[in-house]
Amino acid sequence: MSQGDEQKLREKIEEEIKSKMNIKERIRGIALDIMTVIILLLSIFGVLYIVKNLSKDKNNNIPETTVNQNIDNKEINIENIKPEEKEEAVKEQTDFEKYNSNLYKKTPIYLDGIETPDNYIQKDEEALTNAGRKIKITGEIEDAYIYIKAGANDEKGNFTSIMKEYDGVWFYLMNGHFLGGQLDLSESKFGQPSELTELLYNIKKIPVAKNLIEYKNKNFKTLDLLNELKDERFIGALVSTERYGKIIDLTIGYKCRGEVNSCKIISL
Repeated sequence: MSQGDEQKLREKIEEEIKSKMNIKERIRGIALDIMTVIILLLSIFGVLYIVKNLSKDKNNNIPETTVNQNIDNKEINIENIKPEEKEEAVKEQTDFEKYNSNLYKKTPIYLDGIETPDNYIQKDEEALTNAGRKIKITGEIEDAYIYIKAGANDEKGNFTSIMKEYDGVWFYLMNGHFLGGQLDLSESKFGQPSELTELLYNIKKIPVAKNLIEYKNKNFKTLDLLNELKDERFIGALVSTERYGKIIDLTIGYKCRGEVNSCKIISL
């Protein structure tokens, strides 16, 4: 082999060695880049894991006072509900429940009841006047109910409930003239089973007919007699019948304005 050929061979070997070294360097660079990316990803995941655990520890370590304070705040919010919203949420009492509550004091008008006289048809105004009892009132009345228990003989002579097709019940307040009439029995708020006729009306909503004709024609008018419930007035009730009839009980259930015992009604 000539000296020129050896020189070429040597140069060729050197070029191959340099080429292999360049490939190794490239591989080493790529490996470093991959390692850098992996380290970066591990760092990010590590930070996220630490933050997540810190959040859990913070939620688990909320002071008990804070929880109680939140509960108290909810209770305060409930108390701050508007009155009209409370009224809708709470079941409204019936008239019978109100009348029977401790807020309403009771005053009976008749000790032994009052019977319908035999000459009632001929002298009805006189009979009604005689059925009246004067009342004494002190303090201010906010609300009141009229309770009546009554009965009459049926066609067989049995004392039983009022047959509204034939008989009726008068109720009135009087101060020189009658304020009332024959009650609309179907509008009673008593709402309880009874063998006799038991009636209950709020004094601000008393449905009455002025005479027998209007009563039979069911021509009733609602009266508000609360402002007429005053000292020295007369109050009365009477069974309107041609047969035997009796008002067994006439009671005023009344609520005082202000304190429960700040007013009083007495039957004289």
